Amino acid sequence: YRDTTVGDALDNLTKATFTCKVNELGEYEKGQTLTSLQVSWEMSENPYSQKIVRLRNGNIIESIPLDVNVRSYTFTNVTTDERYVVGGITPDLKEFDVSVEVKFKSRMYYGTSDSPNPSDAIVTNWSSILVDKDTDLGRRIFDCENGDYIYFAVPDDLHLTYDFFSNGMKDGNWVYEVRNLTNQYGYVKPYRIYHTGNILH
Repeated sequence: YRDTTVGDALDNLTKATFTCKVNELGEYEKGQTLTSLQVSWEMSENPYSQKIVRLRNGNIIESIPLDVNVRSYTFTNVTTDERYVVGGITPDLKEFDVSVEVKFKSRMYYGTSDSPNPSDAIVTNWSSILVDKDTDLGRRIFDCENGDYIYFAVPDDLHLTYDFFSNGMKDGNWVYEVRNLTNQYGYVKPYRIYHTGNILH
């Protein structure tokens, strides 16, 4: 029989609480080139060993061994979705890994126009948000006092269906066309451009 000392308890606590957290990366627009993207992380203590792995579409692009004191790594010329995995061996010789993703998204544009066929330049100058298939599009309020069509331009490859409401009532009087739009980075993508069937006041 052996009494557990305070020192033993602290040693066990240290081993049990090794943590590694990778800081979140931002969202970017398709067509952008990130000339410098820093992945950074925090650890409760130095690991026995560590590396960072770069993956694209589930495939390993590169695996880079790192000094145990390093807490960041910079990748260059990133242009598409990638995952970065920080992994290695903990001080008590157990494997660990944590990961983070960088995502490139397209924009949804929305606005009003008195034209039934606004130009591409007008559409891409409306308000916009970055979207993917999981984005909650939420509600949008429009002022059509002067008589306008309401427009939503959504990336066609999201294959989503939408319900439109006017004054709290479902409105089925919407039409759409598919048209290529070019964003501010020169990226061309087909869009489904919805608009109200009639001018609203």
